[in-house]
Amino acid sequence: MPTKYNLNLSMEKSPEDAPPELYNQTCELYQRLGLLGKKHANHFGRIFNGYDDDGDLVRIGRWEVNYRENMTFSSVEMLEQSELKTSGDDELGMEINEHARGILSFLGRFDPTALILPWNIYASFPLISSMELQTPLGRQSMHAHTEDKNNIDFGVIQFWKPQKDKHFYSFDILKNYLFDAFLVGSDLSDKLCEEKLRFFQRLSVSKRAGLLRRAGDLYEKLMMDPDSVKKLPGFVRDIGVVN
Repeated sequence: MPTKYNLNLSMEKSPEDAPPELYNQTCELYQRLGLLGKKHANHFGRIFNGYDDDGDLVRIGRWEVNYRENMTFSSVEMLEQSELKTSGDDELGMEINEHARGILSFLGRFDPTALILPWNIYASFPLISSMELQTPLGRQSMHAHTEDKNNIDFGVIQFWKPQKDKHFYSFDILKNYLFDAFLVGSDLSDKLCEEKLRFFQRLSVSKRAGLLRRAGDLYEKLMMDPDSVKKLPGFVRDIGVVN
């Protein structure tokens, strides 16, 4: 089974203002969920324990956690404090405040509570539950910052876990996998490993078209609302599309 990459996951240092006991409990939660240590991602993004011997690329990933317990001011109050502290000679600071004021004005038209509620409360509301994790330090985005052994930055890996699925997935790998399956149509000869190709060729035209159509439907659902996918269907494994 082709492997996109091996992955070694660890925690970033605790935020300076976070209580040590809450940070330690959060680390224990990540460990218990299988989000720390050596992992690998397969061809459609499922995360497994341990390295895959066939994978040469190792990404070093670090979970960065935030703590918002002390952010009791609303977003508007925090901006007002920033404006009071910014001197007239600080052109960059003034520009940042101006942009922040515009963003808050835009956000307030769609969600007035963003301007009223204390930021630690508002920031705890889930945006995409299947890509977030509730921890003792509060809600955390399930993305890890990654680099290779030479400290070359890879960016981030966005993890995703449907509500009823016991597995975590690399969202980008799964997204690209489904998109490939949807685009290549019925001609998969250059995309399939030999075993999967034989399986796919044994299918009738109607079943083959059905698999690809369902892959397209899942891709659209995934892009529109990841939380609506409660569990990854088994047919994904049957398509066998690989890079």
